[in-house]
Amino acid sequence: MSTRIEVKLPNTVLDKKPDVTQSSWRNDRLQVRILRFALGLTLAVAIVFGFEWPLSFVTLVFTALFLSLPTPSPTVHILLRLIAYVIIAFSLGLLFTVFFIPYPFIYLIMLGLVLFHLYYFLHRGGPVLFVILCLVSVLLPPIIGMQSDAYAIGFSLYFAISAILAVIIYGISHAVLPEPENKIQPVSSTGFQPGYSKEAAITALKATVAVFPVAVFFIVFNLKGEILLLVYSAIFVMSAELAKGSAAAFKSLKATLLGGLAAIAFFTLLVLVPQYHFLILLMFLACMLFGIGIFTEHAYAKYMGSAAIAFFILISSSISAETSAFHKLFIRVLLLFGATAYVILSLAILERFWPAEKQN
Repeated sequence: MSTRIEVKLPNTVLDKKPDVTQSSWRNDRLQVRILRFALGLTLAVAIVFGFEWPLSFVTLVFTALFLSLPTPSPTVHILLRLIAYVIIAFSLGLLFTVFFIPYPFIYLIMLGLVLFHLYYFLHRGGPVLFVILCLVSVLLPPIIGMQSDAYAIGFSLYFAISAILAVIIYGISHAVLPEPENKIQPVSSTGFQPGYSKEAAITALKATVAVFPVAVFFIVFNLKGEILLLVYSAIFVMSAELAKGSAAAFKSLKATLLGGLAAIAFFTLLVLVPQYHFLILLMFLACMLFGIGIFTEHAYAKYMGSAAIAFFILISSSISAETSAFHKLFIRVLLLFGATAYVILSLAILERFWPAEKQN
């Protein structure tokens, strides 16, 4: 026979000891998201710059995009859906590559139509990530692969591989650092609106009119080396903040410039110490700073995602064997800032002179 004596001491430190999870940083949504953003992107950078395959920068850019969204941890079903989005986008890009690239005039017409329908689908409540994947697939592989069909098909395949790898890194990041269960906030969504929407059609037409001349400019002057700037412009015009007036648009422009200046500072430090380990360490620090900017509450928080995407696009297109080509990065920053300013100015002009609806 055994006797167990339990002594309970209320209102003492002993009562609080089992409840250590209350003070754990893993239950702090802000800390988890910042650290997940930094670790996930550092992993992507280590893979991208460690192996360097064609279109590897797509992995980095999409990983940054996925992890910058304040969403709950994805389920296996969501990850599989993202992979399905990649396959559909890959098929769309392959269709453009094989059938339309040999005929530039037809390609431009079809590109305009696809841009309109993608923006229209988005503004009716379609999935943002799916629209972005399709935008990249119709802009990136076809233009890069204009040399030959085989070359273009190969780039389309590398695009799919790079995007799927970004989805995998996104899933791993959330598996290692899941969203705190008691802190999950449901993502507000109005859902997809079936049928015709006049407002969505007008907004999509404005976005297409703003982006299409930039696409024509890049295609006519064969600016393949700066094609990521076109992709950024196409994604940037999707921002809901641009429709909120000149103040919001000006903040978006400053955020883009901030991303460019951060890329210049990052590249300068990397040129001083051109080592792979230093690149990883420096990128982790940069990602921590961007994560703090994205997930903390301040006036520019909603714009820091655009700044981070601009930063990773510039870094992805600049780090190569030619680490001395600092002037190329500076030119890219100017081009990115100019393209963003053009998009904002175009939307402002369209908003100012767009015919008003007639009152019955």
